[in-house]
Amino acid sequence: MSSPIAKQAMSKSLATSPAPSPPPAASTTASSGVNPYINNISFGAGAASAMYGSVSGSKKAKADESYRQDLNIRLMCKNCRTDPPNIIEETANGDLVCGDCGLVLGDRVVDTRSEWRTFANDEGPDQSRVGVGPSGNAQLEGIEDFGTEIAFRDGHSGLAKALQKTQRSVIGQGSANRRDVGFALIQEYCSKMNVSRVISDTAKQIFMRVEEVRDETGKNNMFARGSKGQDAVAGTCIFLACKHNQVSRSMKEMCELCGIAKRDFAHSYKLISGLFREDMLNGRLPTLPQRNGQVAPPSAARDLLPRFCNRLAITPRHESVARTIIETASASTSGIVDGRSPISVAAGTILFVCMLFGLPPALKDVSEVAQVSEGTVKLVTKILAKHKELLTKKEWLDSGEASFDRLPVTETK
Repeated sequence: MSSPIAKQAMSKSLATSPAPSPPPAASTTASSGVNPYINNISFGAGAASAMYGSVSGSKKAKADESYRQDLNIRLMCKNCRTDPPNIIEETANGDLVCGDCGLVLGDRVVDTRSEWRTFANDEGPDQSRVGVGPSGNAQLEGIEDFGTEIAFRDGHSGLAKALQKTQRSVIGQGSANRRDVGFALIQEYCSKMNVSRVISDTAKQIFMRVEEVRDETGKNNMFARGSKGQDAVAGTCIFLACKHNQVSRSMKEMCELCGIAKRDFAHSYKLISGLFREDMLNGRLPTLPQRNGQVAPPSAARDLLPRFCNRLAITPRHESVARTIIETASASTSGIVDGRSPISVAAGTILFVCMLFGLPPALKDVSEVAQVSEGTVKLVTKILAKHKELLTKKEWLDSGEASFDRLPVTETK
């Protein structure tokens, strides 16, 4: 049975198409006013529904296509309305500027993207920003530190624990942990001492060499002794770095800074200084130049003067006088202070100059700043007072600023 809806749709489609040529013979159907082509075509229910569905589906698709909402967000300059827009983002100032007319479309725009804080390798071949950022330690370049671990699932057989122990010994995880802790201690102590980065880098290179010897020999406590052995090793590396770069620090200062006993520090210093001297002579540390042909120049009393005089508020002129006296007393021809420690000589010379010129710092002040006992400072001052004619210049006395009357009374040589 034919569907009336299908007939109506077919008649509309045929009405819009050009009329066909009339049939050769008239019939009763033609006289009835019904199109003979429609009557001669029989429509089934399935065919009609398929045709209707296809027609309605195509109309629905066209409707969805016509009225679909445009979700694309496009910024356009309201002045020139150029399409496509030429909008430039100035990240330095946070502005959005039209590249054609120069109109500022937005100011103080906050950039929500991730920011890379280290730009040291912007010009390098690898521009990747994936993974962990650079550590900042040049000594760690080229050291592989993979994070592979052995799982704990072994059915309570104990095999995983044995494999983990073997893996740690193979990849040197204990050495890596000591290295990280040592670098952190060196950085902390250098920050407290307020020394330059050259000192910390030199100390880290010495510490890396110490760790290499530890791994080669398998003796973890080779350079350390006591409960704070790691602090002693880090302090010794800093002490050697200061001596190598002619930034004098006393052993007592390092012991108080690291909070270790003097005997523990002396144990580490004896071993590490020997290793450092041997490596420098053999060229194993090519980045550390030798100073005047010496591996680690001995601490001189004149190198300690600037810090002590600064803390005691002594003028640069009187500091220069103290340096002249130290150079004269330390000369090989005079031998006045032979066998005395540099810090004792520096403290005694400062007190000698203060008494000679009548300066405010007293014995107690000099002793506290230099961290030397008052008896030692007085002893060195008396030794210098015995040779006052040799150590003082005539113009100091002629000007009236210096006077021997303020010096301690000593026996005539």
